[in-house]
Amino acid sequence: MISHAGTRNLEAARVAGVACGVVAALVTTLGPLGSASAQEQPLATVEGGADVTGHNYTWTVTNQHSSPIVAVEIPHYRADLFFGPDGWSTAESTYLVNVGVKDRPGVCKAQAPSKTAGIPRGRSAQFKARINARGAKRGRAEVVVEYADGTRVTVANVEVPRAETLGEKHTLKIGFGVMFALFLGAQAIRHRKRNREGEAAEIEDQQAASSDPS
Repeated sequence: MISHAGTRNLEAARVAGVACGVVAALVTTLGPLGSASAQEQPLATVEGGADVTGHNYTWTVTNQHSSPIVAVEIPHYRADLFFGPDGWSTAESTYLVNVGVKDRPGVCKAQAPSKTAGIPRGRSAQFKARINARGAKRGRAEVVVEYADGTRVTVANVEVPRAETLGEKHTLKIGFGVMFALFLGAQAIRHRKRNREGEAAEIEDQQAASSDPS
């Protein structure tokens, strides 16, 4: 026989079990959503790229991190000028087009004057480059963003000026080479055809001469 106290204990246990199940379900449901939300919020965004001429690039960098952005590195090819926000230094940029500088891909780097003078959270700043477009193509690459607290992140798929690939450099030469080869092939076919026609005519003449009774 079960006492009233035992009955109340069983009911309490059932209620507690249901409550635990509800809590566990909420944790299971909300946990992934919270993680996904955190993953969808990048520490920085970089938007922009080339204008219609392909000679001028503008990038807007936005900070979503608690620490200020103090440096930005953007890959380039054949940039001759690079500008950051007022007061930022671009002296560490590499392979900007100039007399005596090797013609190779480089990095446009801008640095804030101090760790407290960077781009704060929720704010944006623009970075601009002028491109000597001969040999430069539009491409995609990763931009590096550095924060005052030492954090470094990469932002993928940003439009930047890139060098031509080997295939792109020689496409015109390859095209002319193919056309010239086709021309030579056609000439050879015509030459052989004329030779065959001449040989056939000569055989016909010989046959006609041998069948002539005179």
